[in-house]
Amino acid sequence: SKTAAQAAQKSNVPIITLSADPSIPKTGDNVFRRALSDSQQISSLVAAAHDRFMMTRFALLYPDTAYGREMMNRFWDELDKRGAEVTAVESFPPGVTDFGPQIRSLVGLDRKLSPENKLLKENGADVKVKPIVDFDAIFIPAGFQTVGLLAPQLAFYDITNALLLGTDGWNNPWVVELGEHYVEGAIFTGGYLADMANPVSRKFSARYWLSFGEDPQPLAAQAFDAASLIRSGLESGMVKDRSSLRNYLMNLTDAPSAEGPLTTGPDGDIAQRPHLLTVERGKIKPFVPEID
Repeated sequence: SKTAAQAAQKSNVPIITLSADPSIPKTGDNVFRRALSDSQQISSLVAAAHDRFMMTRFALLYPDTAYGREMMNRFWDELDKRGAEVTAVESFPPGVTDFGPQIRSLVGLDRKLSPENKLLKENGADVKVKPIVDFDAIFIPAGFQTVGLLAPQLAFYDITNALLLGTDGWNNPWVVELGEHYVEGAIFTGGYLADMANPVSRKFSARYWLSFGEDPQPLAAQAFDAASLIRSGLESGMVKDRSSLRNYLMNLTDAPSAEGPLTTGPDGDIAQRPHLLTVERGKIKPFVPEID
């Protein structure tokens, strides 16, 4: 995506990328990103966990990538605004499948035994260090493949009562296939869900099903929306050349789409308000909090 963005900017050709890299639009004023706003994702998650569930202590477990660090910092900043506390922070290398070292560090399982317990262990007693789970929720800004592997490992280390929070990378049925019941009740963001009430979404889902025999995934919806925006601009008569297309994309406000009304932000992201999703009985569904 970065190479394509650089080529488009150099050629003065507007481009809409589907990249997960939030820095892509910084390439130039011809480069737009069809994605959920990172800042809105974070504010929605923190509002649900802190404001709704009154959670005040959080752990951050993130991939050591540009995206992971960016989302971790945004989440931490949002917690600071609310006076919430970060009690544990750990990163893991991209592509890793064994998260044991990071989880052990997160809950202090590698800490030294007290002198008393050390003596007991030397005398043959079965002395184990218990995890210190001093957080209400764990924020994991990773993809569904990673989460599907990580969630069962958290349970293995007796981390079972902390709410799992994630970004739109979780929004794939495979997060449930891989994570099984360990992701039940997790809350994460998403732009698209096949059974959304949005009429544009319903029409797109029906047409996609007729063509491919399956529900569309979020990436397909984003691609559809990107193409639809350009088509709408051309049909409106507002787009006649590269310059007018760029101006049209820069000034989008509540444009209809399969994922909800789209607006272009100052950062070049063409985004909609993120939906909060959860896993309920093995299915990804809209998160609907109980009314007090």
